Amino acid sequence: MATANRNPFGLDERLFPPIQVLERPVSERPQHETLEGIMDWLAGPAQQVGVPSLIGEFDEFAWRMLAAGFPLLRSTLHLRTLHPQYLGANFVWWRTTGRTVSHYVTHEVQDSDLYVHEDNPVRRVLVGGQTIRRRLLSIFPIESSGLISAAAQNALAAAVQAVEAAKSLSSYGEPELEIIVALHVGTAFYGNIGAADRLDFTVIGSAVNLVSRIEAVGKALKIPIIVSDDFARSYSRPLHSLGRHVLRGLATPHELYAPALPPSARRSLAKAE
Repeated sequence: MATANRNPFGLDERLFPPIQVLERPVSERPQHETLEGIMDWLAGPAQQVGVPSLIGEFDEFAWRMLAAGFPLLRSTLHLRTLHPQYLGANFVWWRTTGRTVSHYVTHEVQDSDLYVHEDNPVRRVLVGGQTIRRRLLSIFPIESSGLISAAAQNALAAAVQAVEAAKSLSSYGEPELEIIVALHVGTAFYGNIGAADRLDFTVIGSAVNLVSRIEAVGKALKIPIIVSDDFARSYSRPLHSLGRHVLRGLATPHELYAPALPPSARRSLAKAE
C-alpha cells in the first residue's frame, strides 16, 4: 500500500506518533520457511491480541515471508481502530534496518497531503473502512545473465505453488479462491520515488506495464498462470502457446504462453479463434 510522508527517513511524527519500535536480533529471525508453514502459522500461533502486541506478530510475518524466499524490502499494514483519539494504527517493517515501527494515525492526517486524492488507499481504509483489493507485484532480482533460466524456473514453480495454495484456502461449500499470476523477465526501477515532502514506494518501467497487460489477458481467458514471450525464452522449457495478443497501450502484439491449459481456457481460446 503506497503511503506519503514528509520525512524521507520515516513517517511524519506529528501525524503518526510512534507507539513501539521492535528490532529482533538476527539469531531470533526465521531462517527457513515455506508458504505452507506461513499459512499454518497464521491459522494457529499468530494471534492478533491488540495493537500494542500486534507489532510482534507483524514483524514475525515479515521475517517469515523473507525466509520463504519472498524478496521483501518493505512491508506495511494499516488498521482502522475504535480508539477515541486516533483514526487507526500503522505498522512498517524495513529489511534494510531490520526494524518494525508502529504508529498511531491522528485525526490531523485528514488535513494533510495524504488526503489530497479521495482514492488514496490510506483514506479508504482508515475513514471509509474499505478492504482494498490490489495487485501484488513481486520482483526477483537476477544477479547475472547465467542465472536467468534458473530464476524463471523458480518463479514459475512459485506461481504454481501459490495458485494451489489459494485454492486450498476456500472453506467447504465455498467457491475456490482464484488468482491470476503473470510472469515476465525485464527491467524495472523500484524504491522511494518523489519529492522530499511526498515519497511513494513504487515500481516503474515498461516491464511493469507489460506484465499488467498480460495479467488482464490471463483474467479474460481464465488462465491462472500466463507468461510473456521474454519469459518463455528465458524459461528454456516447453510451454503452451496462447497465440499472439494485442495488449492495451502497446503497438506490437506479443505471443503469450501458459504452463498448462485448463478446460475453461481452451474454451475461451476456441471462441476467440
